[in-house]
Formats: sequence, C-alpha cells, structure tokens
Amino acid sequence: WYGIELVHSSKNIICGNNIMYHWDGIVLISSSNNVIYGNVIAENYDDGIWLESSSNNSISKNRIYGSSITDHDYGITLHESSYNRVSGNAIANIEYGIGIEYSMGNSVIGNTIMMTNQYGIWLLMSSNNSIYHNNFVNNAIQSYVYASVNVWDDGYPSGGNYWSDYDGI
Repeated sequence: WYGIELVHSSKNIICGNNIMYHWDGIVLISSSNNVIYGNVIAENYDDGIWLESSSNNSISKNRIYGSSITDHDYGITLHESSYNRVSGNAIANIEYGIGIEYSMGNSVIGNTIMMTNQYGIWLLMSSNNSIYHNNFVNNAIQSYVYASVNVWDDGYPSGGNYWSDYDGI
C-alpha cells in the first residue's frame, strides 16, 4: 500500500530509496524530527510524500514524478502538520505539486515544481508559512491560496519565487 510508512516515529532517516508503484510513496503520521532525503518517488497512485499531524521533519532533495496510470497524484502534502522544512525537491509531471492544508510555520524553500496539471502549490487554511526561492515552471495554475496568509519573500535580493508566467520585473 505504502512504500514507507512511519507512525508515531521520530529521529528516522529515509534516504536514497527508489519508491515506485504504491498508493503513497512515503507517509508520516504523528511523527516528528525525521529526515526524508534524496529519494526518487515516481509512479505512485496518490501521494509522493504525505505528512499528517507531523512536525519538525525535513524533506529535501527528493525527486518526485507523476504517474502514467492516474491523474490523481500529489507531490508533497502537509496536512495538519507544522514546522516542517521542505527544501531542494524537484517535482514534475504530476497533478498537484506541494500542498499545505491546515498547517502553519512550515518552510518551503528552493524547490522546483514544474508541469503540474492543476496547481504548483496550494495552501488551504494555512498561515505563517515561509515560501520563497522556489521555481514554479509551466504549471497549469502556479498557486492557489484559500484563507491563508504566508510569507512569499525573505527580503534578500530576488528573495521571492520564480514564476515562469510572470510578466513583471
């Protein structure tokens, strides 16, 4: 069902795996202080990485690709999960890139999300998250935000995000 699932777990390292042909690639539920690093996650039916009620985890340098058998796939989803760091991941050819739902205090920094069929990133009732230095390239809709207030620029020169369809300066 799942490639890797951690429930009520902490201080684990999930690194260097090829995770394919599962319902969800990596799932963390009520887990904290884990590291998900350098995995290739592809061809899973639903989620590449799903965190639920999990905090203080690091998700970095993973490559997540969509499924050729479904159009209902998500890259990384943080559901009721706070204070996680999502950085340096590459997400491509998927339905939804990064989702943050009912979560706060997360950092989404330096990711590349490209060619999603729906949203590059979506935030649902999630505030006080930091989202910058990301590349949003050729997504159907780059971002969707509902009832959420977040930081999209860290103030450093060109500290915002790159949007492939942005026409301004």
